[in-house]
Amino acid sequence: MDKQTLRREMKGRRSKLDPQTALRLSEKICSRILAWSIYARADVILGYFPTGSEADIKAVLLAALQQGKKVALPKVFGQRHMEFLYINGFNDLEKGAMNLWEPAIGCSVFDPLSIREQQTLMLVPGLAFCQDGQGSKPIGRLGYGGGFYDTYLSRITGGKISGSASCHLAACGVAYDVQKISCQGFPLESHDLFIKYLVTEKSIYGQEEIR
Repeated sequence: MDKQTLRREMKGRRSKLDPQTALRLSEKICSRILAWSIYARADVILGYFPTGSEADIKAVLLAALQQGKKVALPKVFGQRHMEFLYINGFNDLEKGAMNLWEPAIGCSVFDPLSIREQQTLMLVPGLAFCQDGQGSKPIGRLGYGGGFYDTYLSRITGGKISGSASCHLAACGVAYDVQKISCQGFPLESHDLFIKYLVTEKSIYGQEEIR
């Protein structure tokens, strides 16, 4: 299956969730993240402001701010050029590229070099995720086609799977469990990066599954 076909299929799966079901599943996802030891240790949360039928993690962002963690959200500056900017609350957001809510100009930019010293958890949206096997198997991600996250992660990790010994970054996909599929036939290309974790309403998948 090619990427465009899979994107259409996964958008359809996600949009079939009625609003009450999506809200309930999002609450379970947020609960798993907030109870996760990697979240507890994180100094910085690189999140996203949900749009459309994406899993809603606003409760995680608000909890992190209340707990004194630094929170940064993505802002698009050009083709495949994305940076994360710190926010103090949702009042710091404005409509930006592609009519998405982004940090306003003037918010401080997250310095990727800080992942050498600060424990950083990146919560990554996507349309489909795959993992074959158990344990330490990396997780493949299919995004929306803009290449923003692949480019950003490649730049700040040197192309390595996030969570390597060279940095304190843990990249975790966020999705409903219907978006997790087998890697057999998953249309990954050479430039597509793997991430270390995936959280759904059912579990946190990655180095170990946490139910």
